Amino acid sequence: IGLAPTGTNADGGIVSVRSADNGRTWAVSASHAPPSDIFMASCGDALHCMLVGDGGARSGVAAAMATSDGGVSWHDAAAVSASPDDTPLAVSCATALTCFVSVSHLSVNSGVGRYDRAVIEATQDGGRTWSTISLPAAAGLPLAAVFPLSCPSRVGCIAVAATAQQFLGPQREIISSFPAPS
Repeated sequence: IGLAPTGTNADGGIVSVRSADNGRTWAVSASHAPPSDIFMASCGDALHCMLVGDGGARSGVAAAMATSDGGVSWHDAAAVSASPDDTPLAVSCATALTCFVSVSHLSVNSGVGRYDRAVIEATQDGGRTWSTISLPAAAGLPLAAVFPLSCPSRVGCIAVAATAQQFLGPQREIISSFPAPS
């Protein structure tokens, strides 16, 4: 499954292209309204994908769309976040119905427009409901941004993260929810 923007930022959509023969031929779907001005996608299998974005002009709230038929049709999923100051930075789907989204809150008090805290939002039902996974602190400070994010299984993710102070420089943290090796 591939996704491509169409039109302009003001009137654009997303067109899905899909191949059932390893890319030798492609079918194009109808255009879909984008959930954002900027979007990311991840597929848990050949039929199930999640498209996540910042909500853009449509609502300003982090939004998601999902497909369960290989991109032939898309439906709105529940909002990933209720705050217009939250921005999804990455999405990773481990299975057909299990996806994780890193969301960062844009600090309105920073004066320079930077992130001040991050969470991971998780769905086990293809985006119908979301639950928040809190993140660890780094040197006593909350993580502000998490990306990239990779969740190859339902039980764990690994990501690169940074506090607000680290975000401005080269230092990053590696975080993981995988069980420690025994």
